[in-house]
Amino acid sequence: MKKIYMKRLICPAIIILLIFMLSWMFPFISDDWYREEVGRNCHNIQDLVVIVWSKWLGSNPRIIGNILAYISGGHPIIRWIIRGFFFSAVLLVSAKAAGFETSAGFLLMSSVVIALPRKMFCQIYPWGAGFFNYVPPVVIILTVLILLHPIFFGKKNVEKRWRAPIVFLLGFCGQLFIENDTIYAVCAALVLVIWYFVKKKHFSVSIAAYFAGTVMGALTLFLSPAYRSFANKGESYSIEHGTSIIKIVRENARDICYDMIQNSPVIVLSLTLLLMIWLIRYKKKTGLADVLLAVAAAVLAAVLLLNHWQPFSLHLGADSPWIAILWYLLIGFALLRWIPRENVRNSALFYWLSALMAAAPLLVVRPIGSRCLYISYIFLLILCGILLKGLFADKKPSSWLIVPAAALMCLVFGFYFSKFIPIHAMEKERITAIEAAFDAGEDQVTIPAFPHSDFLWNSDISMGEFYYYKTPGDFVITVKDNHK
Repeated sequence: MKKIYMKRLICPAIIILLIFMLSWMFPFISDDWYREEVGRNCHNIQDLVVIVWSKWLGSNPRIIGNILAYISGGHPIIRWIIRGFFFSAVLLVSAKAAGFETSAGFLLMSSVVIALPRKMFCQIYPWGAGFFNYVPPVVIILTVLILLHPIFFGKKNVEKRWRAPIVFLLGFCGQLFIENDTIYAVCAALVLVIWYFVKKKHFSVSIAAYFAGTVMGALTLFLSPAYRSFANKGESYSIEHGTSIIKIVRENARDICYDMIQNSPVIVLSLTLLLMIWLIRYKKKTGLADVLLAVAAAVLAAVLLLNHWQPFSLHLGADSPWIAILWYLLIGFALLRWIPRENVRNSALFYWLSALMAAAPLLVVRPIGSRCLYISYIFLLILCGILLKGLFADKKPSSWLIVPAAALMCLVFGFYFSKFIPIHAMEKERITAIEAAFDAGEDQVTIPAFPHSDFLWNSDISMGEFYYYKTPGDFVITVKDNHK
């Protein structure tokens, strides 16, 4: 028994080691330089509290996201540990939430969680500001859902004394990052409270504690005076005013559908194929409605996939969100009709609805980017995992599955290491050149651009603002275009 347990730990241990190695290679980009400067000037807890409090009052109320970013600034080891921890954690909790317990399942889930669409990837994993604000809340939310899972699906009442305070604390802390994640968590907790009461005819202390934690955390975030300032001035990340709400919703819906569905071929292909397999294997009586639903979902999926790959694009509503919206709704109907197992169906519908709920608040705020849809994308990957796991629920996993899963993981890590090893080498070269210019008393320096910059988010913006002698602007950094 001990040998089996140790074998199960080998695979996650190797992946976590690789994740830490990859995390070490992520460079400073965009406004990471600002947080690095703030971190250098935080010499103790009091300094940290003062800067976080001032941000909550004025311009950035994301308390824990700021704490993680600031304590990482100026401390490479701490930054690496925090980043590696949460990066590894999101792989572990995603696999657990999908129900994968084997090494093959973990490898498969980890591969797709790492290999995000490029636009989303560069805004989430390499960019410190994106990472510290978007990855930890997903880890926290999924951890809570895993802790609450036995209450919904256990064969007997499994309330534990330790569970309620833990999920309350996690519920509170998870709200102090990103606004749409915060709104989602409150709504999801409320749905869970109602769902459990309808199913069991009484309230769960743990679920109620989670709901209370999310509400208190949301109040802590949204009572920040910064939001009133944003709304009054029409600044970034505010609810728009002075513009037609219909126009805003239409434009944002297009961006949301693109990042969540149209630019996510793995999601579109996997969900469509998995549901077709469920229909063929488990639907006892297939009626005309099922045939029409299957044909419509398949046709819309084909259009989405062809529009994504430009050489084959049909240009059928390529810029319109309606094809993606209709496909998503049909997937929801298919989950209701084709999944006979109650536990699988309920879990799948929960994550299908969760992806939608997490994206909905983004309809009325600007600007939004691919990073804002990270939580929805992870939910859809978990939905795919639940459907895949459900297909093999009655069968013992085959040992040969580890081979293709490991091969896929090797391809994923090989791909990203091939991009970030040269990026890491170039970062060291650039910093050496800047420090040499400092030592020589020069007031400007020219540095080479990063290779594979399409995997980095605004890599050189803000850099020159935070490298200076005494005042901003007295040291000029010019980035050389390598293609000239």
